[in-house]
Amino acid sequence: MRLILLLSCCLLPAAVFGAPKNLDVDSLQTQLELVKTDSEKAAIYIDLIEQFRRTNISRANFFAGEAQQLTEHIDDLFVKAKLNLTLGTLQFHEGNYRLAADYYLRSRNYFELHADTSTYFSSIVNNNLGLVYERLGASQKAEPFFHEAIQLLKSAEDGVNLEMLAKLYLNLGASLRGQGKAEDALASYEKSASISRTNDFHLLLANNLHNIGNHYVTLGDYDKAFEYLNDALKIKREQGQLFTLPTTLLILGHCYLQRGEESKAFECLKEAQQISESLGMKYEMRAIYDEWVDIAAAQGNYEEAFHQLTRFNELDAQIKGDERSQKINALVQEYEFRQQQQATAAAHQAYLYRLYFGGVIIVLVLALMLVLYLYQRKKTKLALLDKEHSDWLHQQAEENNQKLLQDIEHKNKELTTNVMNLLQKNELINKVSEDLLQLQRKANKVEQKEIRNIIYQLQSSSSDDLWQSFEVHFQQVHVGFYEDLARKYPDLSNNERKLCAFLKLNMSSKDISAITHQSPKSIDMARFRLRKKLGVSGADVDLCQLMNEVG
Repeated sequence: MRLILLLSCCLLPAAVFGAPKNLDVDSLQTQLELVKTDSEKAAIYIDLIEQFRRTNISRANFFAGEAQQLTEHIDDLFVKAKLNLTLGTLQFHEGNYRLAADYYLRSRNYFELHADTSTYFSSIVNNNLGLVYERLGASQKAEPFFHEAIQLLKSAEDGVNLEMLAKLYLNLGASLRGQGKAEDALASYEKSASISRTNDFHLLLANNLHNIGNHYVTLGDYDKAFEYLNDALKIKREQGQLFTLPTTLLILGHCYLQRGEESKAFECLKEAQQISESLGMKYEMRAIYDEWVDIAAAQGNYEEAFHQLTRFNELDAQIKGDERSQKINALVQEYEFRQQQQATAAAHQAYLYRLYFGGVIIVLVLALMLVLYLYQRKKTKLALLDKEHSDWLHQQAEENNQKLLQDIEHKNKELTTNVMNLLQKNELINKVSEDLLQLQRKANKVEQKEIRNIIYQLQSSSSDDLWQSFEVHFQQVHVGFYEDLARKYPDLSNNERKLCAFLKLNMSSKDISAITHQSPKSIDMARFRLRKKLGVSGADVDLCQLMNEVG
């Protein structure tokens, strides 16, 4: 239900002259070669941007760049205002809302500076700024722009554009609804619906009826919701607006489901699915799968519910991935835009300086050149010092990293050598013990007892000394291993902690047995008990690899 309510009807930003012109691209490009002034060329570029915005975004961006270069040095504020309004709409449809806001704000400033600007254009800019903040999730910031747009439109000397006024009330309603002001939003929708009904603005009326019906759904008043939603659906069908049908069908289906009429809910959902799939409407499809889960569950068809839930999760992941990519692209474009702004500002400042100092006598020009030279030299010197300091810091960091790597490598070699010495020493102890056992067989009982004591003392004392030596080297290399091990597995015994240290070094049962004077079978059994104590089941989890994640 949450996804369905997010699919409310809202209008996109208005273009410079409302609906796009149906102009011939070849004709516009021909006119471009005939006109002489930069203002006229920029006006044609604006029309070309509008024509290519829906069909070839790269071409639209190309003409946008050409128009921006032309308008840098012209004084026609109205053309500059229209261009920034068009560029804002271009960025809006690409999902770059912050850039769109920048362009719209610049457009509004130019319109305010232009004395003969119609309030209609200023109303459009404020409407578009409100929509930008809506998309950014800032409904509270969006609301004042819609109010200002309505006031500007009502104060127009050449008469009120009623269709635009109906659109503004619709967008204001969406903003109020986003802030939780349900009653205020309903009043705004009803104003828009009244204007639309009186003037036969059929699609606007359908959008308002849809949103009013959606309002009553949230209140749980399904009888009123059915009335408005069915009226909206009827108008949309009559006007052939397939693109807007799925949202209304979805909410109708939800209403049927709440009333226990699963079959009718399924029919609405099926039609919405067919339209959405044919038009590639991902967000609507996601909402359809979400609602389908509830309908299938209500019918007791849990297999179908699980199937639709799987489809929902797959599409939801795809949409979120696309949104992340879009956000990344928007950030990149915003960064490039900021860089371009800085470059443009610097170029404009230089242009103003050239105009100002053009009439100054040669002495002042030479003085200025000297100042600029000294400033540039100081800047270069500071940049050089910064670079040298940065290089020094980088070199120090590299040297420290190299030293750390050498220390780690040295300690690893020491640890490896220590382990090898332990193995060799234990092998020698084992060999001496075996020789003493051979002598024991030939000795009398008193001597046999003495030999057994020697063998026991030899192995027990060597084990303690070897382990203490090993542990010192081990802790130098693997700092914090025992602390991390105790934090993760506090119930381990001392022998189990020793075994974990050996496993950290990727030692086999045979190598461990050589150091601990235990049989490989005993070590295997100890590893089995350790695995059980760590809660590790299955042969696919390697204890050595698990220990590598500790410390």
